[in-house]
Amino acid sequence: MRLPTANRLARIGIDQATAKEIRRALETAFADPEGDLSTSDHVTNGLTAADEILQKAGLSHGVEYIGHSDDSQHEVWGIEYVNMGDTYRVTLLFDHYRNQFDVCSWGDIVETAAEGAYP
Repeated sequence: MRLPTANRLARIGIDQATAKEIRRALETAFADPEGDLSTSDHVTNGLTAADEILQKAGLSHGVEYIGHSDDSQHEVWGIEYVNMGDTYRVTLLFDHYRNQFDVCSWGDIVETAAEGAYP
């Protein structure tokens, strides 16, 4: 899995220094030498760290999850994202179904899913 670059993170509407700080926080969240966290835990830790950085700038409002119809007690397939206060504002998100980070609005993804182009 690839982490988003600082340049891509800057699309959120933040300066390069903040983007680099978020990138380092994501790297730290995924650098677990013991390997005792699931990927889902790494994602949540990384998004929470990014949210804390963005909250200092007054930009975010926590980490949230949009469920997927195939979610179970043991597996998640939805989208976890930093809430930026607007459905169509660019944010950092993780798509558990595709197992990848993205920097876009979650509203656009939901619309695409409603059109049948997204699982």
